[in-house]
Amino acid sequence: MSSPVTYFIFGIHCHQPVGNFDFVFTQNFQKAYQPFIDILSEFPQIKTAVHFSGPVWEWIEQNQPGFITKLNRMREINQIEIIGGGWYEPILSSISRQDALNQIELMNEKLRSYFNCTPRGLWLAERAWEPQIASLLGRSGMEYTFLDDFHFFSAGIEPEQLYGYFNTEDQNHILKVFPISKMLRYKIPFSPVEEVIECLENPAFSPAHNEPVTAVLFDDGEKFGTWPGTFQHVYENKWLMKFFTALTQSNKIKCILPGEAADKFHSRGLAYLPTSSYLEMTEWVLPTEVRLKLEKFLDQTKDDPSIKGLDGLIRGGYWRNYFSKYPESNYMSKRVNFLSSDLMKIDQSASVHILKAQCNCGYWHGIFGGIYLPHLREAIFSNLLNAEQEYFQTQHKLYSVDRIDFDQDDIDEILVRTKNFSYVISPARGGSFNEISSRPLGHNFANLIARRKEAYHQLLLNASTVSQPDREDREIPTIHDINVDDFEKWKKWLEFDRGPLVMFFEILCTQPKNQELLTTENILDTRNIHLPFNISEKGEEIELAGYYRNNYVEINKKIIIDLRRDNLEINYQLSHDYKQDLFFHLVIPVFIPEPDNPDRRIIFPDDFHLPGSTGQANKNQVSVLDKIVGYDLTINSDFNDDIIWFPIYTVNHNEGGFEKNLQGTMVVFRVKLSQYNRIKIKAIFKTGDI
Repeated sequence: MSSPVTYFIFGIHCHQPVGNFDFVFTQNFQKAYQPFIDILSEFPQIKTAVHFSGPVWEWIEQNQPGFITKLNRMREINQIEIIGGGWYEPILSSISRQDALNQIELMNEKLRSYFNCTPRGLWLAERAWEPQIASLLGRSGMEYTFLDDFHFFSAGIEPEQLYGYFNTEDQNHILKVFPISKMLRYKIPFSPVEEVIECLENPAFSPAHNEPVTAVLFDDGEKFGTWPGTFQHVYENKWLMKFFTALTQSNKIKCILPGEAADKFHSRGLAYLPTSSYLEMTEWVLPTEVRLKLEKFLDQTKDDPSIKGLDGLIRGGYWRNYFSKYPESNYMSKRVNFLSSDLMKIDQSASVHILKAQCNCGYWHGIFGGIYLPHLREAIFSNLLNAEQEYFQTQHKLYSVDRIDFDQDDIDEILVRTKNFSYVISPARGGSFNEISSRPLGHNFANLIARRKEAYHQLLLNASTVSQPDREDREIPTIHDINVDDFEKWKKWLEFDRGPLVMFFEILCTQPKNQELLTTENILDTRNIHLPFNISEKGEEIELAGYYRNNYVEINKKIIIDLRRDNLEINYQLSHDYKQDLFFHLVIPVFIPEPDNPDRRIIFPDDFHLPGSTGQANKNQVSVLDKIVGYDLTINSDFNDDIIWFPIYTVNHNEGGFEKNLQGTMVVFRVKLSQYNRIKIKAIFKTGDI
């Protein structure tokens, strides 16, 4: 028996990450946010929940303040409900509880200043749920949030039970949770309007006793104009206008705001939801080979009646697994969290730079570029370093040396802070540098991500066996329908590194190598050895001395940090009794994210090259110049042999298909060990007006 009325909660979530380009904000406002609200305003009976993240609100306030006025008028007539969240869109469970409360309160303060009201509901970034979030939101004053039906299926709740909200609790804090329909996520705005209306008017499951049915769609606002093909479909072909018209004409659908539903209806019961996110996220976060196995299993069993209805019980990982999948993400997150903890000891109101550095987008990767986009990682480090400069200035020290296990592998990293620089040395990776940062510049020279195999790379590796995805009855594809225009174009750039791209690590091999150095097996890769350091302070220098020996090689590595000039010197004493001569490669990845900008160069005494180039020179000195950031990094050695350089490109999928991103330039000093046993390398950092 069908319910006479379906109460439809319709919401849009609009977000751009901290550090995104201004033209991206402009494009999304002009093609998605503004036209959606303009058309919605023509249908006052269509009620919609609206969430904008802090970076978008800040852009709107600065560039389109009249838009806030228009939203407020719509709010005053009860057409829209403004939904809160963490201001800079953090994953709340991945940061400290105090930082999470600060993020939520900052959003509340801003919304009160815009609309003279406090939000009752919260948009949970990436719907990354952990059970303790219920008490966090309870403490923040939030009454309800929105999670996927998949969360409920994972708790054993049947689809036919999901016709209203459920209560959950933690430490006696009760939170209402509205289930978002995956079916509606995939149909709106991609399927014909008539089909969507049919689904809303005649839900697959109806409750007994004529209890009210609530259907929820709360999804990305960008799908209404900036996802590929959607502007023409939604606006030029008038899909949204037709949809709103059909909603107003239906006598079996009633639009309702979340707050109204929370007040009008009773909870469907108590539900304890497991740690999870939306279905796609639980697959993206898995290690690549495991994800491929899961995808194969799901494809083979999709028509198997024996597992029908068990969808939510067959799932992958959860959001925090990105910290194990991407060591770079783990490092950034822990650096931010440790620094936040230090700042909290001084002031409970967290630095705004810490809050900005917690924006989630640069820490993970799924459909969108995420961690593979250099400018998003750059924004994280820029804000982290601004916050760290604030902290260091409160300490009234010329320098500091701390041992902190940032990556939480039971081996401390060594954090050296000077007046202007932060160095993080990793004994677990042979004394390489996880980070060399200029705090005044807000720049980490080591901000690269390694090239790793992702599940979608299998499409390129097995190009001849790929078939187009099943798009069912959708009028246009969604961003989940991977479309590849030229397999060979992307396949030729696929290379997978054998370790993280930290600065100043060493490789020994029996033949001189070029670009294959990072992707093939070698005799010794110091990223895989533990090199304990003794630390001594000598006047205006910090000296770190490490020693390593195995059956055929002995390495003495001494790092000297000049506290006054922020120069770096690395001295080696090497010996070996390997059966062949060995070639020593000192590998120095440098973060420089544009391949052909003449303001960014690889410079030798008599010529220069662009960062996207590849080459080899018999020199003993090379400089990396970046006039945009404002530095000149000059590296020289006490031997005259080969310097090779080449770009590091990642190939990643985004909402429009495949793209390649320059992550940085690899500079390698190469020498034959039979010729040299003592090696000195010096790195000179000049910053400011270059």
